[in-house]
Amino acid sequence: MNASPEKEWRNPWEQRAEFAKVAPRNLGFSLVIVFLCALAIPLAAFDETVTLLVLAALFIYVVGTVRAPFAVTMLLGTAFLTYSLTNTLVAATVVLAFVVGIGAMTFLLTAMPAPVVPLFFPVAAACSAYAVLGDWRLSLLSLGFVPAAVLLAVATRVGKGRTTAICFGQVGLLLAIAAGVGYVLYTGSVAREITVSEYVELLKEDFLGLVLRMQERRAEVSREIFGADAEQELLSPEVVQLLVDYSAKLFPAICCVICGVVVFEAQILLNGLYRNVEWKQVLTPHSMVFTMSLLGAILYFATFLLAMIPWENPLVSLTVLNLNVILLPGFCVIGFTMLMLNFARSKGGARMIWILLLGGVFCFAGALALPLLAMFGSNSVVMSAMYRRLSDKSEHGADDDRE
Repeated sequence: MNASPEKEWRNPWEQRAEFAKVAPRNLGFSLVIVFLCALAIPLAAFDETVTLLVLAALFIYVVGTVRAPFAVTMLLGTAFLTYSLTNTLVAATVVLAFVVGIGAMTFLLTAMPAPVVPLFFPVAAACSAYAVLGDWRLSLLSLGFVPAAVLLAVATRVGKGRTTAICFGQVGLLLAIAAGVGYVLYTGSVAREITVSEYVELLKEDFLGLVLRMQERRAEVSREIFGADAEQELLSPEVVQLLVDYSAKLFPAICCVICGVVVFEAQILLNGLYRNVEWKQVLTPHSMVFTMSLLGAILYFATFLLAMIPWENPLVSLTVLNLNVILLPGFCVIGFTMLMLNFARSKGGARMIWILLLGGVFCFAGALALPLLAMFGSNSVVMSAMYRRLSDKSEHGADDDRE
């Protein structure tokens, strides 16, 4: 065999002692931000001033530490998107606090000589929240991002790839959500002396009322901006009820998607923090390139087709839909990356064709735009795997001919 063996990959964290020293001001700033993030999560809904101050501090932290226009746009764009969907700064602040809290906490856990020190700051924030609110249950929300940060830090230090590290953090966030939801369902059903399923129905009714009020509020804001004669198309209560029921059925998948997006962006922030302290040795393709497995691509394609079948068994239908929704964001990222790569490589008339094609898909495909983008991403993964397999066979065949 004349083929040279591939260079063995080594975990850059094995040479941790050789990394550049982190300035105390960077560590101190990150510690303050972790405290603010942890404090904002329980207090954002109770004090508008705290919400605005924390949001401004998080914006400054992201812009000052990441220093990459595309990454900053993604991170801050999430806050703007959350605000546009919910029409409240509270939700935008909480989402950004989770993103920045996970990223900054992971950075501190991997950068500080004593990783236990950063853990005291969310605890201090929880104690401060308890002093203000007097409710220990709400105060524990300050610790919500800690499991995700710890697991993301562990995955980072042992040299896991970017996708695997994100999955680690996602599991930590899901564990925190599962603990919170389980506690609410148990205590709520016991307090009302009803079953958990009956209590879930009550929560669905409350959520329906909340959505209808938010819809009315958006209509009022639209009339205030564009005038009293501005037309605002509102969904009927029946349609909103149908959407709420559908969301309840997809609740596991929605939680997975939200947690995945939050940790995905936290990992972007983490890489920006490493770049800011000149730890370029950890910014390898292994830690920065997002990938999806061939098995996941096949599974997404299968669930995409199976979701079109009207199953008589509702359990089968819900399982297929939840799996499809869980895999959707990852393959959307792959699809978007491949589209941008093809667009960058195209020239002249070919680039104009890509512009018209993409514009047509997103303008006329409607709700199918993201599933189609994910389908393109899964197809790219499958084709890439086939190409690598054929290349390996051709190389092995050429080596055998030489022998």
